[in-house]
Amino acid sequence: MFYTEKIVVPSTMNASDFGVITNSAGAKQTTYRNLPLYYYINDTKRGDTNGQGFINAWSVVSPDAASLAISSTTTSSSAPTITVTSFPSSANGDSKIVIQWNVAGGTPGVITNTAIYWGYKTGSTNTSDYPKVSSSQTGKSPQGFSTEITVPSGGYFYFRANAVVDGVNILSPEYQISIIAPTGGGGGGY
Repeated sequence: MFYTEKIVVPSTMNASDFGVITNSAGAKQTTYRNLPLYYYINDTKRGDTNGQGFINAWSVVSPDAASLAISSTTTSSSAPTITVTSFPSSANGDSKIVIQWNVAGGTPGVITNTAIYWGYKTGSTNTSDYPKVSSSQTGKSPQGFSTEITVPSGGYFYFRANAVVDGVNILSPEYQISIIAPTGGGGGGY
């Protein structure tokens, strides 16, 4: 997610196109034309635009973008979708990880519930196969979400993103994170 308290807008863009939303967890996010803004995970320094066109869904906001016709009706007339946009492929045991996902589509696009369902063994497309669930969030499509989860000390972590958009239940594919068990240290005699 991207948030800045005071955004600097080039003179070729309209400052009123930028705003701020607050998700159910209280986190603020800067928006452009009511669409949430994100950092792309593979952009590592100022000016990187590696996310441009990623999965045909992400566009860089720049002074050139001021002429883009961004319309919520284009997205809202399509079937709802859920896309996991960021998660680590591995994590140290007993540490916190962040999972990010995007919910889009639907008419009118009301997200009554979205969360991450997770557990320590693979599951089916039934969310009841996953014994744990992150905090439930709500919003309006298209919208990005994120959650922080503490992973176990070792093994594998399996998860799916889930959302209910306009009464339609949607589920992402299952993803797996390898957990690196902490190594003993210290030695110490008896």
